[in-house]
Amino acid sequence: MGRPGQWWIQQSRNRQVAYTLLFVLAFTLIGSAIAFMGRSQLPYRTGQTVTDPILSRVRFESIDTKSTQENRKSAFEREPAVYRTNVPYFMTLRQKLVELVVELASTDIEHLALDVRQKLKIDAAALTALQQYIEGDRPSTQWQQIVDSFVADIMTVAVLDRERAEAEGKNQADRAWRIRIVLPVDHPDAQHELLRTDKLLLNVAEDPLPIQAKLKYWAKHRKIPRPIQATIVATVMEDLQPFHLFDEEETQRRRLAASEQEPIVKRVFEPNTVLVNVGTGKAEKFSDLDIKLIEQERNQYWKDLTTLNQLLLNVATVGLVMLIAVGCWLYFWAYYPRIMANAMRGTAIQGLLLGCQAAAVGLNHLPFEFAYAGAVFPTLTASIILAIAYDQRLALTVGSLHALLVTFTLNLPLGFGLVLLVGVVSSVSQLRQVRHRSTLVQVGLWTGIAMAIMVVLAGASSRPMHINGEITRMLRDALLAMATCFVAGLFAQGILPAIESIFKVSTAMTLKDLNDSSLPLLRRLAELAPGTYQHSLQLADLGESAADAIGTDGLLCRVGAMYHDIGKVNKPMYFVENQGAGPNRHDKLSPAMSVLVIVGHVKDGIEMAREYRLPSAIRHFIESHHGTTLVEYFYHEARKQKEKNPDTDQPVPSEFEFRYPGPKPQTKEAAIIMLCDGIESAARTIADPTPVRLEQLVHQMATKRLMDGQFDECHLTLKELQQIETAVTKTLCAIYHSRVAYPKTKSRESQEDASDNHQLETKAVS
Repeated sequence: MGRPGQWWIQQSRNRQVAYTLLFVLAFTLIGSAIAFMGRSQLPYRTGQTVTDPILSRVRFESIDTKSTQENRKSAFEREPAVYRTNVPYFMTLRQKLVELVVELASTDIEHLALDVRQKLKIDAAALTALQQYIEGDRPSTQWQQIVDSFVADIMTVAVLDRERAEAEGKNQADRAWRIRIVLPVDHPDAQHELLRTDKLLLNVAEDPLPIQAKLKYWAKHRKIPRPIQATIVATVMEDLQPFHLFDEEETQRRRLAASEQEPIVKRVFEPNTVLVNVGTGKAEKFSDLDIKLIEQERNQYWKDLTTLNQLLLNVATVGLVMLIAVGCWLYFWAYYPRIMANAMRGTAIQGLLLGCQAAAVGLNHLPFEFAYAGAVFPTLTASIILAIAYDQRLALTVGSLHALLVTFTLNLPLGFGLVLLVGVVSSVSQLRQVRHRSTLVQVGLWTGIAMAIMVVLAGASSRPMHINGEITRMLRDALLAMATCFVAGLFAQGILPAIESIFKVSTAMTLKDLNDSSLPLLRRLAELAPGTYQHSLQLADLGESAADAIGTDGLLCRVGAMYHDIGKVNKPMYFVENQGAGPNRHDKLSPAMSVLVIVGHVKDGIEMAREYRLPSAIRHFIESHHGTTLVEYFYHEARKQKEKNPDTDQPVPSEFEFRYPGPKPQTKEAAIIMLCDGIESAARTIADPTPVRLEQLVHQMATKRLMDGQFDECHLTLKELQQIETAVTKTLCAIYHSRVAYPKTKSRESQEDASDNHQLETKAVS
């Protein structure tokens, strides 16, 4: 008995153990990183229905975005619009008022046109008052000063166009003042900016009387002679335009500045405070503000955790991922040693699982309406791929573990995990074989129906059905799950060639295509080696019936049988089934040379399989259909020659030199073809193939291969071997069945006698 711990030392030196530990470590590290990314995402989306109230776990201070935005909006709206003085208009108006003296002072009231007098409100007193402000033929300096002061005064009057006056009037109840007037830089008012209230806001198109009143006020304020005041007002009103023009750019700038100056409103949330409440009868939706509030609470929660607590949570995440990885690889260790022995297989499976986990995290960024599909699609695709590449048992176990991994990574509820598990079970249970192009589509359809039913059942038991529209949303999720399964089936069908290439497997659809006798390689075999081709056809029937008897892949056996002897195409006449009545070419060769030719058809077949890009599963039939069996005929011939000539320098033949190089069959299908190949060849040598003789032949051949150790590496049981014998015997009896002899008529007997006599005469002559 070894020292304690010696077993662990031995296991640590085992390459498979090293592979397993490396894969578990890699899966844990990468899977944990993906899980951290997935769990860092909020499980809520803007517009999603609130089904449960969200409570605060810790005390935190948050910016009251809603109140802050409302205050800033109010400040934005309170800031008055900016209007700049219509300088070109006032320059024209000033010039017109200045020249009014020159135009009217040179005439008298009788010679002034009546319409001009009425329009400008001029009478004899006004004309006399104007004439005192003329100096020669020019307006006096005093008149120019009066005009300048009057124009500067009326610049302060808020006279707007109709559109802007109506726009400003809409907010009359909301603000104490309306507009901000920016005066020209040369205006005598030192402020150069004026705020005008609602009472001073005038419409150039609809307020002529109030405007006239303001003009009269400023004319009187500047002590313009009373007779001239009406003329001044009439001159302004003759071509009245807005006194001020809207400055949109400056208005926007000042309003934004006022909005930004508004202080931020903050709110303190105590633990167990409701952040987002569920609707009562009416569906409540998550808003952008709700999502930000929940995110702030979570950030504060992590800040408040101690370093030890954070470490424990991270370790828990890593530990759960590690448990899934260990469970997966322990399952491989117990039931799929071929995965443990092949690092590429393990890498492919692990890459598939981690890739689908990452895809689930990536698709979780979709809008909430499609988030359900983003979580279902990767796991369902992984399960379908594993069922195609390996078998249903592996796909069911690994797919279930992946469903658990995705549910944990995305922090989804238990109900979703059950829905996902139903999808895995339903899809895998239908994928025993993919024999038709429509199989995967049908799998997606029926799986979608099963998942839709589960979505309804899980939703009815957990959703807040009292909220209006919840039933509609539940049915929407059910239809989305159905559509996702259908798309997953189409996607798997589209990438089927890539699956076969990566995992080195052949689906039933590929095998059916390879079984087409019109393919170039099979046509070449039928033309150059017809006897071998007929042997392959017989072997295909035997192999398929034997495989079906023990529950393995009969189609794979049939296709493997059709290609197992393609190496004989290069030298067909060296094999007895192709020689016919011709000479045997081995008569001129030594037994050792003949063995090289016979054994060489395996190597030639492998090279041709690579040339024609046959799948690895088919290539294994070619290299293993003889295993390491002995080429008995030439071995015994060599021994006979040595016994006849014992004095020659040639050594005594050894069995090793006359055996096929192998390998031995690694699968049950390859073992079946190896056994049936020998049985079919031996059955042709029986003179009277009765059922008893055929049964004895089958049993003897099976026992011989078993005792020779040819089944040591394919996990074929004795019970399965007995079932294979029964199936092969039954098929052989069907092939070599007896026929009823037809009665001969006199004419036929005379014709046959004449034919026999003719043949005898021909032989005698020759």
